[in-house]
Amino acid sequence: MPRPSTASNLTVCAHHGVTNGTDVSDYDPNTQWGAVRNGGYQFAFIKATEGSTFKNSLFNSDWAAALSSGVIRGAYHFFHPGDDPKAQAQFFLATIGPLRQNDLPPVLDWEVTDGVSVSTQIQNAQIWLQQVEAATGKTPMIYVDPSFWNQLGNPQEFVHYPLYIANYGVNCPSIPPPWSTWAFWQTGIGSVPGLQSVQADLDVFNGILSAPISISSLQNRQTLL
Repeated sequence: MPRPSTASNLTVCAHHGVTNGTDVSDYDPNTQWGAVRNGGYQFAFIKATEGSTFKNSLFNSDWAAALSSGVIRGAYHFFHPGDDPKAQAQFFLATIGPLRQNDLPPVLDWEVTDGVSVSTQIQNAQIWLQQVEAATGKTPMIYVDPSFWNQLGNPQEFVHYPLYIANYGVNCPSIPPPWSTWAFWQTGIGSVPGLQSVQADLDVFNGILSAPISISSLQNRQTLL
């Protein structure tokens, strides 16, 4: 059962401008990364792994092409709370390899419960996050939908990790506790130059994105220096 939470979600707008980006997976073949960058999309999150066995077959090529095209890149893992979190972390780390200074922090994409208890989900997410942070030296981010997080009872254990919120059809995103702001926001779907899919994901960074990446600036929502 979800743990009770009396705190309410906050509506938080960007106050210092935004930077446009996108995210891709194995559903997005033949991405033309130069066109993505020239179209004004400065960053992209690329799906690397899911669970402990599935690797995005396009990851290696997209990871290299995004870098060579000048797109600031980040990798994400679709988290399965019912799988061994250490195995998931090691699989993800082996897939992405060493991160460069200018790469965005890794992302834990948390969308499913796998039917396990909230306490197990929390424990396993913490293990994955700690393993990945220790190995990469970058504090991971959490991608989540506000309603999903509310159903988990708004666990307080994750305030250390910057929020990548998925919230469609709104002018400003709804931010669940324990967070009071957001680093990235998946705003909806649309057309992105260089992506073949007409249902491409649209994302924004809360600020003016530049490289190299500073996690403290991510957490403070200010320009990345």
